[in-house]
Amino acid sequence: SYSEKSFHFIQPPPETVKIHEEDPGLYLTLQEDGNNDYTMFAKQLYDKHFSKRLGTNKFQYQDKEYVVQKARVSYNLDKIIFATDLEPEFRHSSHGLYWIYDVETEQVLPISPYPSLSLTPISYAHFSPNFNYAYFVHDNDLYIQSIHTKNYANRLTTDGSFNILNGKPDWIYEEEVLADEKAVWWCPNDSKLIFAKFDDSEVN
Repeated sequence: SYSEKSFHFIQPPPETVKIHEEDPGLYLTLQEDGNNDYTMFAKQLYDKHFSKRLGTNKFQYQDKEYVVQKARVSYNLDKIIFATDLEPEFRHSSHGLYWIYDVETEQVLPISPYPSLSLTPISYAHFSPNFNYAYFVHDNDLYIQSIHTKNYANRLTTDGSFNILNGKPDWIYEEEVLADEKAVWWCPNDSKLIFAKFDDSEVN
């Protein structure tokens, strides 16, 4: 017999990557509380006594309960991107609601292309390498927002459509080339990003 735990490394910013002996091995794990309730903890491989509670897998927003399906944690353990209501698209891609959760205040706000923060499904949401920004795709346009200074997003592209995809691969590139839901690459210090644009207008 054996037992298993959910286990996910929390990646450090690129310029702070340490040699093996200095890397604490920060990771995210879950503690089951019963009735499909879980508490999220950050722990370390090299310090068995380190444990920080990050929150639970359920939260309330505007009198409705949401269940977390994915969580991406900042290395400082202060912000988390939650994903809820996910609907699969292809092997790596999906659509759903994404949120920014503040660990200390326990405040959760939707990631939205609209200044009103109205709830709308988006393709994905990720942190930049240094966790200064969140970036996401909505209706095949790419958006970016600061994690620390504002809650609304800046729209980087305006030509997204059924055939024009910005920062998001089409099916063949998702399946056969990138093996990923996103097509965005950052400088290690968050100063710049590049993205791929896919034009499928002449694809049958």
